[in-house]
Amino acid sequence: MTLPDLLQWLGTARKTGLVTLSQGTITKKIFIETGLVTGSVSNDPAEFIGQFLLSYGRITEEQLRDALAKKERSQDYLGSHLVRMGAISELDLTRLLALKTEESIYSLFAWDSANFVYEDCTPEESPFPVALRIDDILLKGARRFDEMSHIRAVISSSAIVPRRTQNPVPPEILSSPNLKRLADAVDGSRSVAAIALHTHTSEFLASKFLYEAVRAGLVEIAAPAAQVTRKVSPDLIQAAERLYQAGDYEAVLTLCENLEMEGDAELRGMVRKCEEKFVEHAYENSLSPERVPVLSRPPTEMLAERLSPEEYFLISRIDGVWDIRSIVAVSPLREVEALHVIGRLMKRGLISLKAQRTAV
Repeated sequence: MTLPDLLQWLGTARKTGLVTLSQGTITKKIFIETGLVTGSVSNDPAEFIGQFLLSYGRITEEQLRDALAKKERSQDYLGSHLVRMGAISELDLTRLLALKTEESIYSLFAWDSANFVYEDCTPEESPFPVALRIDDILLKGARRFDEMSHIRAVISSSAIVPRRTQNPVPPEILSSPNLKRLADAVDGSRSVAAIALHTHTSEFLASKFLYEAVRAGLVEIAAPAAQVTRKVSPDLIQAAERLYQAGDYEAVLTLCENLEMEGDAELRGMVRKCEEKFVEHAYENSLSPERVPVLSRPPTEMLAERLSPEEYFLISRIDGVWDIRSIVAVSPLREVEALHVIGRLMKRGLISLKAQRTAV
């Protein structure tokens, strides 16, 4: 079934249940009640509610870190902690949860293929329920797909590096916290992917802003950053298996970076096991959650380094105060990715670790 056919069937049949869609390592779940979409979850950290609220400027990274720390000690929703903290009102949170659910589903229209499973069940009740008509989602999703094709004609990939022109930023951008944050992130060094990470914004919304900025003459495209993907080969699989058996899980992850392994279920399974082992070993040894990363050089000197979007984001959050647990918590990266990048920055001598911060 195509995605529109699947959604149309759920709405027309007034289904109540759960749809799970997966592509590669990303899994999304859509909750349906009598044909209405009542919520969604994803294992992509960029789609977590905390990251979504950050992207809209409704909470700060400090508030997210504090709320996540409270959540570790209870079973309440993250949103419930944020409301109790006074970081956001219940009404605003419910409205933004509806927007997040829409954005998560719209992003599915960019998937060429995926596996899905539907099961009849009663979805778990949320303290902040939403109710979205599937017909409305389909209409907006089709518009989004068409819009993305126009954007891709100008912003051809997330590796593109935009830079500001001499034209002044108009007042309507300066008066909007969201748009101003995106404009400020365009520094001639960050790629589209890095801008999206830095602002906790989806790549679609970051690309849309840059597309409009290019058309308005505010931004021009610099040379694209290198983006290399590799194919799976028998020799590579054998090398990964040897490293896995030797217990060098980090080496397996490094070897399999930027690897197209969509059709190799065995290799994907090995990588998932390596990720679990790597996180466990990292926390037990060199990357204890309480350790505090510090920059080895001033941030301005770091710009001369060739940094990936992920390295760029994490370096910008290292202030000598936040510990590894806090930085990973507010990162839009998966836990294993954040730890892997921190380890890589240490090996490059760009950061070091000091003892855990002292409570005041």
